[in-house]
Amino acid sequence: SHSAGPEPTASELGVAFWNRLSAWCAARNGGNAQGFETVDATLNQINTGSDGLRATCELRAGLRLPPSLSPEEAAAALEALAEDGELALAINAPAFRGDKRSPLVAAFLAAIRAVGGSPKLKLKTGTSDMNLVGPAWGCPIVAYGPGDSRLDHQPNEHVPLADLEHGVAVLSAAIERIAGHIANGRWGGNA
Repeated sequence: SHSAGPEPTASELGVAFWNRLSAWCAARNGGNAQGFETVDATLNQINTGSDGLRATCELRAGLRLPPSLSPEEAAAALEALAEDGELALAINAPAFRGDKRSPLVAAFLAAIRAVGGSPKLKLKTGTSDMNLVGPAWGCPIVAYGPGDSRLDHQPNEHVPLADLEHGVAVLSAAIERIAGHIANGRWGGNA
């Protein structure tokens, strides 16, 4: 509608959708802080336009889904929140969590300690190859990498060479440990 008219503008409708989505996430999360078990929305882009007669508002947003919410359930909720707007969804893989008691995790924990590190188990939010191959392959799987993960996907993303060298040492130690257990027929239990 025209800004002088009584109806909300396309921009106002876009903001109203974002507000409904944010409120839905907050209600679903029940006051829990952002993390692996919460659904988290990110507004990535908002574009508005008008040719003088017709106005548009396009939002691009991402949702990080917890294991308890399937992409299909999230899509149904988004459809309901969209009301009279058009919704185009690109669905990725559902969240996946590997077993922290797996022999692969044990091998990495031991390898980190062996090269002087202090291992910490973390739940990684977002999408990785693990989300696809973990359920498909049904085998132990971990995510491991050097550097400060808070710098990932940032303009100043980098890994200090010392962290990279430490990461290579950990991977080498983990591979040697796993190979030794396989060669001795002990793989599958506690590595």
